[in-house]
Amino acid sequence: MEAILRKEGTNIITETDDVTPDMKSSVLSTIQLCLDDGPLLQVKHIKRAHEIWKSLENLYCASGFSSEFIL
Repeated sequence: MEAILRKEGTNIITETDDVTPDMKSSVLSTIQLCLDDGPLLQVKHIKRAHEIWKSLENLYCASGFSSEFIL
């Protein structure tokens, strides 16, 4: 997913939330479209791209049963 954001020139959202509203909206939709149902259910309530990114980072970088189950 990060490669897609890099290709679109929007990967700055992985580091900061200080971007234009248009970029936030574009990145949010890109991330949501890339997710499978399981991870999407975990972040569907989040409306800011940077927060979704951080939440997914925590979800996928976590160790233990729940992260293995979702993957």
